[in-house]
Amino acid sequence: MEDYVMHIKRQVDEWGIHKLVLVAHSLGGVLALKLAAQLTDRLAGFVAVGAAIPKNGGSFLSVLPFPKRMIMSAILRTLGTKPPESAIRAGLCHDLSPDHTAEITKGFIPEAIRVYMDRIGVSSPNVPRLYVKLTNDKELSPSLQDHMISNLSPQFVRSLETGHLPMLSDPDGLRVILEDFMENVR
Repeated sequence: MEDYVMHIKRQVDEWGIHKLVLVAHSLGGVLALKLAAQLTDRLAGFVAVGAAIPKNGGSFLSVLPFPKRMIMSAILRTLGTKPPESAIRAGLCHDLSPDHTAEITKGFIPEAIRVYMDRIGVSSPNVPRLYVKLTNDKELSPSLQDHMISNLSPQFVRSLETGHLPMLSDPDGLRVILEDFMENVR
């Protein structure tokens, strides 16, 4: 987890931008919370797009309901972090074009197991926060996203009628939401 966060921080530092808004998606919510804690003087806003937002001291796995958490933990330990292609198609890609689906399934790269299991000791950053709820998401269900919204305590919540990858299924809708949020943090 720390390697991921430090790698992202190095990239952000190389941009040379003084103020920024972090936009996190899915598992990236956990990483973005850790990163936000290191960028407090530079952070102007925080956006979670269908993102996992654990409570302080939680992990990605901790956001899942108890039965799914136990099953997922066992799967990660025995099979690793790359789901079968059928699960990628059904969960991540259910509302995408065949071309996007083929690209996602072919290019899926497994993450380090600790990114899913390591606990983070940070809470929501003290900046304007937005949660973009994905109402047709089969990976992080809308009811599970309601828990993420509660954990983040955002000032703003917007919804998109997409599955888990709105940047592919409705990039214009996501862009409008992000641009609207940027108007609120200026």
